[in-house]
Parts: sequence; structure tokens; C-alpha cells
Amino acid sequence: MTTEIRRLEHRMTPDPITLGPEDSLDRAIEEMNRHGFRHLPVVEEGRVVGMLSDRDLRLATSLLPSPKRLRGKDGRPVSGPRVVREVMTTPVFVLPKDAEVSGAVRTMVERRLGAIPVVREEGGAELVGIVTETDFLAAFLETCRETKGACDDLVRYHMRQPLPIVEPDVMVEDAFEVLDPGLGHLAVMEGDRFVGIVSQRDLLLGIARGLIVDAKAQEEGRLEVEDPRVRDVMTAEVLTAQPGDSLCSCAELLLTHRIGALPVVEEGAAPMAILTQSDILTHYMSLLHV
Repeated sequence: MTTEIRRLEHRMTPDPITLGPEDSLDRAIEEMNRHGFRHLPVVEEGRVVGMLSDRDLRLATSLLPSPKRLRGKDGRPVSGPRVVREVMTTPVFVLPKDAEVSGAVRTMVERRLGAIPVVREEGGAELVGIVTETDFLAAFLETCRETKGACDDLVRYHMRQPLPIVEPDVMVEDAFEVLDPGLGHLAVMEGDRFVGIVSQRDLLLGIARGLIVDAKAQEEGRLEVEDPRVRDVMTAEVLTAQPGDSLCSCAELLLTHRIGALPVVEEGAAPMAILTQSDILTHYMSLLHV
């Protein structure tokens, strides 16, 4: 890695889109949907005061606009969060723009962070950028190309297994109990047929939607509500990797399709493992000698 790109300021996205603490959650949903972001810094008077992730937003709103989640069928208001301050993560971990990429990658992997706001100077809070897992994944891919694959490795040495299995008609809350937080995904099997993948984010969306529907039903005097099932939130069309694939090719696949993980399958078999962005970044971290 050249000296020029060892610093965070050369890898970050400068002047990112931000939210204010009093912005509506509807605006947050719109911004994330419009730009495909999973994290938005929350800024007040130019200073970072929090971070809003799509996980926070899914749990709080089920990604439903306020007319659908804060009003019952009869039009009466239903309780629930309305503004960013109510659901954002605070305090938020930040790094200065002159921090080294190697240390930032290690911090992201060890703290399991999806994004880090970048501030002008150490100890400050003036936002100048944001760096994400995707940025570092792109840096790894760039390094692979520059070294003609010398830094590459095979999926089999970095995938995590076994990947737990769930059936499509299992209730979302029950599937969440099976989920290994470290893996963050479940393979969905119907008999001996692989039919999809469901992530922790998907399950949180289902749980949140169920809670919202249940709250509405109770305020309207209804008690019977159908619980969401795995098939309601899973991804059916799934890209996969094989144990003999290269990390470089997988990184390219993740970046191209803007996804966070690939189930690992042997030819004609059920998924055996999962390869995530974090797994590839752990390898990248070892290349940076940190």
C-alpha cells in the first residue's frame, strides 16, 4: 500500500449525507432507500452526535412510513418512535482523518462495526467523512489486482461453518433463536432443497413488523395477529460461493451486487458455511500486518 493511501482520508467518503437528531425517521428511511446506505452519521451543529444504522431503523420502524406504522385502521394514532434521536446509537466511535487504514480495519473487525465516522482531528467531533466495510473491501480488491492475486486466498480457509438451517414456515422469532450472531445468517431449506437465505437484518425486520402490527391490533381491540414467517423475509434468489473460489472473486461479487455475505456450497449440496465481508476484511487485516 502506498504512503498516500495509508491514511483514512484517502479511503473515506468525504462530506457524507447526514441526519439531524430531530429529523423524522421517514426522512431517514428515504435517504437510506435512495442512496443504498446502511449507516448515516447524525450531526448537530457540525459535530457527530450519533450514528443511525439500517438495523436501528428496521427495529424501530420495520421500514414503514409513519402513516402505516403510527396510525391504526381507524386512523387513530399509535405509539412509536418518530425522530432520529429516539433510535440512534450514541455515543459513537470516530477516527481522525489522519488515522492509518490498517488500524481502522482492525478496529472495524474487532468492534464489529459496519461504518466509522471520520473527524477532522484526534479528540474532535467535526465530521469530514465516513468509511465503511465496503470501502475497505474495495481496497482489498484493489490490492489483489495490483499484486496480481499474490494477496489472495481460498474461501475454504476463511468461511465459517456450520451454517444453521431453518425451514421457510418457521416463525421469525423462533428462527432468531437459532441464529448464531457471529454468523448472522441462516440457510433456508425446504426438505433437501436450498430455497433461500435469511439474515439477522431480515429477521429483525420481520420481528419489528410483527410488533408494529401487534401494537396496532391491541389498540384496535384485536388480539389475533398472524406471526411473520421466515419465507416472508428471506431472500430467495441467492448468489453463492464454493470452497475453492478466491476471496478476490468473492469480494468483487459482494461489491458488484451490494450484498454482505455469500453462502458456501459444494456442487449439488446444501449450504455448508458462510463467507461475509468481515471474513474477507479479517484476511485483509493480516496483509496489513496489524
